[in-house]
Amino acid sequence: MSWSRFALVSLGLGLAAMTLAPQNAAAIVVTDDVILGGIEPSSLALNAEQSDTEIKLFSEKLDHILAADLTLNVGSSPILAGTRVSSYMFHFDALSGNNRNAMGSAMFDNDVLGVIHTTDLLNASDSELGLATTWYTASLRGLEIGSDAFNIEGNMITVNVDFNVNHRYMDEMRVVTRSAIPEPGTALLLGLGLVGAGLIRRKRHA
Repeated sequence: MSWSRFALVSLGLGLAAMTLAPQNAAAIVVTDDVILGGIEPSSLALNAEQSDTEIKLFSEKLDHILAADLTLNVGSSPILAGTRVSSYMFHFDALSGNNRNAMGSAMFDNDVLGVIHTTDLLNASDSELGLATTWYTASLRGLEIGSDAFNIEGNMITVNVDFNVNHRYMDEMRVVTRSAIPEPGTALLLGLGLVGAGLIRRKRHA
């Protein structure tokens, strides 16, 4: 294959891969009672981010390279150190009363690798995936078996939740997705194509 043809093929494959790869790690679509939490909260402790009707979804560390293996409650566990991931937190903390229910879904921009929903594993993953400026509580968090429910749809990007809480505890669930940043091989392929395209243009103008 001639250099010009190789360059054009590389450029085409690189651009195609970049087009297929998600470009915005925070491009999330939510439905029903799930809302986007907005700016980084100063605290996610009990009674800090309350609502009787809304489950808040907060973005945590995005495009983060794991420093250590990450243990999950659901998913292929552990996710190995060195994997690039993004993290999001479902948070439902009732204002008052008992048996507050909210449900909905979130569609992420990349495959869901797993879910963390027990108090011990939420606490263990806070330092790795939690926001440095947010205070996380060490108790009265997580999901309750028989009271709360969730599932990951077959498309592997949509998570449905059905949470029930009272004002004495809160529901939290951390979702870990694949990073939206292209793999190094894709970037290299695109780079080779651009270099080759530059050489072809220069040759044609010689």
